[in-house]
Amino acid sequence: MGNCVALENNVKIIEDTDLKYLCEENPTCLFEIDTSGDMIYLNKAWTKITGYNVAESLGKQWLNTVHPDDVERVAAKYFNHVNNKRDEYLEYRIICKNSSDVKWIYAVSNYKDEKHGHIGYLEDITKRKNIVSEILNIKMHAVSIS
Repeated sequence: MGNCVALENNVKIIEDTDLKYLCEENPTCLFEIDTSGDMIYLNKAWTKITGYNVAESLGKQWLNTVHPDDVERVAAKYFNHVNNKRDEYLEYRIICKNSSDVKWIYAVSNYKDEKHGHIGYLEDITKRKNIVSEILNIKMHAVSIS
């Protein structure tokens, strides 16, 4: 019986280690935000996307990274999301640590409960947004020529 308990404990340690590795090494930024909007968990992808170190970002308001032109729209959707305790999907721009660098973000936030706030992910969609913009410019140019 003792061997079974030891084996179960070892499996649990391995599962926890694997899960932590999967979360930390995921190329998509995983996050947890408390009910006041402070970032309480970020994986390493946060640094790759934003340039901000995870340690310097924890405990800070996530809305502080949102581009000033998007803050009002994003904050309204976020607070509606918080008040209605529902999931939210957002596209917005952020200002990276290198303040001249602006990126487009797609974020999915899932409300958990009063204790945990929200968990979710965000990904950099800047390349996609630039390609769409370029295609639209080409189409507009083609229409203006004809």
